[in-house]
Amino acid sequence: MKERGFIPFSAAGAIVVLVIIAMLAQAEFHRHHRALNIIFDSSQSSLFTTAAEIYQNIRLIAKQAVFKALWEVCKKASDYSENALAEIEVLATKYFHVAISEIESSRHGSRIELVIPSDKRDHLIKISESDSGFVLADVTFPEGSRVMITSQDSNTRISASLENTAILVDSRYFLLAQKMEEFRAGIGDIIGIWTALEYSRVLTDLILAEKVTLNRSRTALAFEAAWSIKELEIFGSTDYLKTEADLTTIAIDLLNGPGKKLIVCRENIYELLPPTPLRKTPGISVYRDLKVKNVDYRRQDPAGLLGLPTATPIPLGTSGATIWWGQWEVTIETEESPVEEIFDFDNPNIPRPCGDFCAHLPLAYRWKFSEKEFKTIITIFSPRPFMIFVQ
Repeated sequence: MKERGFIPFSAAGAIVVLVIIAMLAQAEFHRHHRALNIIFDSSQSSLFTTAAEIYQNIRLIAKQAVFKALWEVCKKASDYSENALAEIEVLATKYFHVAISEIESSRHGSRIELVIPSDKRDHLIKISESDSGFVLADVTFPEGSRVMITSQDSNTRISASLENTAILVDSRYFLLAQKMEEFRAGIGDIIGIWTALEYSRVLTDLILAEKVTLNRSRTALAFEAAWSIKELEIFGSTDYLKTEADLTTIAIDLLNGPGKKLIVCRENIYELLPPTPLRKTPGISVYRDLKVKNVDYRRQDPAGLLGLPTATPIPLGTSGATIWWGQWEVTIETEESPVEEIFDFDNPNIPRPCGDFCAHLPLAYRWKFSEKEFKTIITIFSPRPFMIFVQ
């Protein structure tokens, strides 16, 4: 007779085996699940690292875009006049878009996509002057801008918003623009200094020789001296290097090595090797392209208008005394419109191609004047007669 309440040993053994198998299966499931989570977390972490790198690259791209825009506008500053700042922002935004489009490609095995609403892409970059005097570039992304990164196996994807950012661009654009504006406004001062130098020379001649000799070479030198004096006042330096041959030799040795033939102009050399400013503050180097083509003297007193070399006598009433009057207009004509270019000597930070290599150059601010003629009038009175000659 069978006993009630007992399970045969064979059935109990089977149940135990099933329980063990279930426990092992559950443990394997949890282990596999944890492994999948680890793989997912690792992949996601890698994508976030890539996103951080992309954000830093975007900042660098924005800085280089501003550098490029600054260089192009400042090299033709006189062409833009009042809208130079706006043009810099437009160009910087343009170069920024071109550069970031190259990011949208495979990187570290991941697929990258930048999303910037196309109808709001204008004027992403605005520039202003920082407290340190450098350019501050504010990059403002429109709402909805983001970077999306997909893993190589397409199993993991992240999306991160593009945050607005401010970037310090270490070039003193605003200082250069301000100083050039001061110099342009001081052209009248240059004429005044030149006139004073002409008077000094004429009065010296009159006192020592009782005649005035108008010398074209001296007048041209006086005009350039007046220009240099104003440069020194505004920029703290002047274009004191005039030996073009020596500068060219230095540039040849630096760019191509000794013995190689290279044709360069003095302006290009100054871009690469701006001369040390005469004054430490504000730390600006100066280049000037000013060549006097012609100096003309036109007599304006009656004797001169009649073609006589003597000064014009002016009787003083019934006293019998006479004053002698000489007056002439001096006109200087330049070969081309003068060019004034200044360099941010203390901050050679703009990457520019130079032959077979890339050099970091200071920002150059170039202004081409519209004037090619400069005039002044000299008036002399003397109690003694004198002659006026032109050389």
